[in-house]
Amino acid sequence: MTNRSREQRKTYWREFYKQRHSLVPTQFCALVASEIASHSTIVDWGSGNGRDSLFFAAQGHMMLAMDLSTEAVKIGAHEARLRGLHEKVIFLQGDLSCRPDVENVVQIARKKNNNGFLVHYSRFVLHSLDESEEDWFLEALSDCMKPNERVFFEFRTKEDADRYKHYPDHFRRYLDTDKFQLKLIDNLGFSVEYAVTGSGMAKYKQEDPLVSRVFARKI
Repeated sequence: MTNRSREQRKTYWREFYKQRHSLVPTQFCALVASEIASHSTIVDWGSGNGRDSLFFAAQGHMMLAMDLSTEAVKIGAHEARLRGLHEKVIFLQGDLSCRPDVENVVQIARKKNNNGFLVHYSRFVLHSLDESEEDWFLEALSDCMKPNERVFFEFRTKEDADRYKHYPDHFRRYLDTDKFQLKLIDNLGFSVEYAVTGSGMAKYKQEDPLVSRVFARKI
């Protein structure tokens, strides 16, 4: 995408998060919470208004939450203070396609857990990036991860392209899940531990998207 379109996306999400949106944690968040050890340090890549980061923090995890939208970051940080979670979750503005931003968040997260293992979490983010941005993000993430660290992805699939959208008026790219898994395995040094595609996993009002969930471990 062009720089102009990236600026358009920033504008879209700034206006989107000025509206009042749910802070209820997602289905995917609840699933991942059952998969990880207690008191983990989690990086939420593309955290939006922090709905999932706040849930993880309330469960005792240390959270680093990064999003492109400054408005979303402000909302998340404000809600963390209201809930008394401001010492458990740090909200930062950043661009997933910018390697220094990715490296900075990982560096802060490692300091928070004495250079120990991190959990990486990315829900409904990859399909908001173009393919080159996805590649930049995944390459930076892979380079920053330690062997045996895990990453949890949920994203819209190519099968979802023509289905009803509650919010139809912004950029989406629909991923080929098989190709995505091969990219992780062949190009980025991951093993795929779990993958499923279907509906009923991210339903919102009248929208029931076809999504994939992919759990991967750095080799």
